[in-house]
Amino acid sequence: MRALQLGASAWFVAATLGQWAFVLFILAFFGGHTLGGDLAGLNDKPHVTGYVPGDTFGNLQFIAHALMGGIVTFSGTWQLVPALQRRWPHIHRWNGRLFLGISLLGALSGLYLTWIRGSRLGTGSNVSITLNGLLILAFATMAWRGALQRDFVRHRRHALRVFLLVNGVWFLRIGIMLAGLVLAPLGVEINYQGGSSSASASPVGCFRWRCWSCTCAPNARSGLRPDTPWAGPWACSRC
Repeated sequence: MRALQLGASAWFVAATLGQWAFVLFILAFFGGHTLGGDLAGLNDKPHVTGYVPGDTFGNLQFIAHALMGGIVTFSGTWQLVPALQRRWPHIHRWNGRLFLGISLLGALSGLYLTWIRGSRLGTGSNVSITLNGLLILAFATMAWRGALQRDFVRHRRHALRVFLLVNGVWFLRIGIMLAGLVLAPLGVEINYQGGSSSASASPVGCFRWRCWSCTCAPNARSGLRPDTPWAGPWACSRC
């Protein structure tokens, strides 16, 4: 049990540092170019569909979606800390409202970007992204209802699933980098559309599904104490 607690603690620290680094990148890149009026500079990084001159609403959704991702990533990690719940319950509740509210808006904007703006790669990617967004909408709604009904066991379970779902992009990037480090030296070509290449089937499509699909598994049997802040994510990571 002690080893499990230490492993969960190490997971949380490493994940938090990685996610906050991701937040800093989002704020520096998207916030910097937007505040500086250099919207065309957003295309300095590869996007499926980035800044498009003349597409005002689409560009707004694109920028807002990225910035909302930074907000929920930063906000979500604090919700996992029990000290925040015990000592400052009002902050926990308001931060939770912010987290779930932005998660809902981010999921809707992501679905708009995929199916209306046309930011699509391939069938596997499109279906995975769509299911990810729909699950965020479903679990965020159930988490909110659980809190309103004071069913905190159900609220916590669904809120943890939302946390993992909204961080699917972060998990995906970790998976892609891991695939590159491990498979590239072996001569395996990575197809970022998730299809297959002449060398072998690309792992990216698998990562796209794996980065969020484990949230649907039960996460209440981790063996960790209920007050362990990262018990839920650790349990989900076992599936």
